[in-house]
Amino acid sequence: MDAPSFSYTQRLWQMQDGLPEQVVQAFAQTADRYLWIGTTGGLVRFDGERFLIFDRDNTTAFSDNNVFCLTVARDNALWIGMEGGGLVRYRDGVFHSFSNSDGLTNAFVRVVYEDSKGKIWIGTDNGLFLLSGERLERVDNTEGIPAIAVHAIHEDRRGQVWVGGSKFLQLRGDTAFEYHLGSETSQNRVKSITETQDGTMWVGTVSGLQKMAPKDSAFKTGRREEYLDRHPRGHATPDQDSGQDCEVA
Repeated sequence: MDAPSFSYTQRLWQMQDGLPEQVVQAFAQTADRYLWIGTTGGLVRFDGERFLIFDRDNTTAFSDNNVFCLTVARDNALWIGMEGGGLVRYRDGVFHSFSNSDGLTNAFVRVVYEDSKGKIWIGTDNGLFLLSGERLERVDNTEGIPAIAVHAIHEDRRGQVWVGGSKFLQLRGDTAFEYHLGSETSQNRVKSITETQDGTMWVGTVSGLQKMAPKDSAFKTGRREEYLDRHPRGHATPDQDSGQDCEVA
């Protein structure tokens, strides 16, 4: 393998350097080049030198300090998924919280995803939601889409939205097709979803890796070597290109 034409230096930041907690769970960067860091002790804005901490002690929109995921939307809004504190949006210098009164009936947000049409999807421990104006509307637990705990959302190149968590669903309008990845419960607990350049869908579960090629009608166990062949190290994945950091729990 050819050596890269650039080099990295390593530096470690910990609580004594200004982090509120040692556990870092998410990253995102907004257009103003600030790096946002989600920790178990609050949201951190980093300018390369100093940490600025936002938490429930100084930010009224925060009811909890545990930031689980971060996503920057195309309008440069920063979406903050909290582990027990619901959903928070930071836009134009203002934090705004979404909770039960806004239609978000579960406060454990695991993923926020913006699709190609600009729709904002929110996955929680109990329910899949869509942003509609300033309210959240639950999409699952209907006649056509079963209730689901959501840990991953991905839109494929055809514009179809896949949702994984306690089940694995391909959304089709007001209905969904459920893929069964194995006979064991753990085989169907999805943690991550991506699509490689050849159109193969890859699904990470708590018990392994599954794949489905465009010509296939079902998923099968995938080998790590196959994934790396199609997804070479150093090449961005579709989700990395999107600036979204909320899919992998």
